[in-house]
This record gives sequence, C-alpha cells and structure tokens, in this order.
Amino acid sequence: MDVCVDLSNEKQMREICARLKKERLTLLDHITRLAQSVGYSVFQEYTCERAGHFYNSCIQPRFKRFHRGDDKEFPFTAFAKKPIEDPVQFYRQEIERLFTRAADLLPLEQIKDEEQLQNFVLCSQANVVFITASQLLVEQHRLKQQSSFGFTTLVAFNAHTISDVDFLIAASCMQ
Repeated sequence: MDVCVDLSNEKQMREICARLKKERLTLLDHITRLAQSVGYSVFQEYTCERAGHFYNSCIQPRFKRFHRGDDKEFPFTAFAKKPIEDPVQFYRQEIERLFTRAADLLPLEQIKDEEQLQNFVLCSQANVVFITASQLLVEQHRLKQQSSFGFTTLVAFNAHTISDVDFLIAASCMQ
C-alpha cells in the first residue's frame, strides 16, 4: 500500500477497495489458467476459497512429487509464459505468491457491505509504528534500508525530547 494514501479519505478508500476487487479478479484469472494448464477441472469458477482448496489438493502435492524426484518433469511448465531456468524459484515466486495473495483477498468475497469492506481495508492495510523519539533517530537509517518497512501512522513517545526538525527528517527518511 502507498504510505501517502489518506486512509481517512472516503473517496480514496473506495478507490482502494475497487483496486483490490480488480486485483482479486485478475488473480483468479491466473489461477484458472494454472488449473487449465495442469488439467484440473473440478471447479467451473474460482473464488479465493476454492483457490485454497486447489492449492492444497493439487498444486502442493504435484510440486512435492517433483521436488522429491518422483516426477522428472516440472508440472507447471505449461503455465509459465517463458522457459523456466529454476523450477523451485519459479514455484516459490510465482505460484505460491498467487495463492498467498488469494488467501489475503479472501475477505473481499465474504464482506458484502461496502462500509464494512472499507473498515476491513483500513484495519488490514494500515501500518502503525510506535517508537521512542531517541530510537527513531538511532534506527532511522537501518529501518530505511528494510524494503518492507513502511507505515501510515507514526507514534513517537517522548517526541518533546528532540526538535521538530529532527523528528520530521527522521520520519521522512523512513518513508
């Protein structure tokens, strides 16, 4: 999520919800294509919940058989759009990512009320960081180097112990 998004802005929240719904449909299209590529036709239409069943009953067992050496040919070659150099890396980066994200988006199927959906997105997407002002100054460069570190709200205890300028510089370095 973009840390510059104002999660209290209703219009932006509607846009985020719409973007997540679109992402879900795109993701399910990829999962349907994967199912077709391995000849799995149990479901006519996929949902995030069904995708989880597909992963557990079909995808994981096939990959385990390949990884153990029981199957010599990589079972997902037809799904890949280009030649696969490292099947294990492809599986982890492409296939597992599809199903992990599908599990993340499962609540979009279960929450029908738009206001409740916005509340879910607000709670699940907001990153609140609690840190002391002195720790903020000391840790700012290390935290900035962590690519996954981001926040939508920063709460600094003892902020009065450093100048506003120092606080703003440290906080902006981490975004």
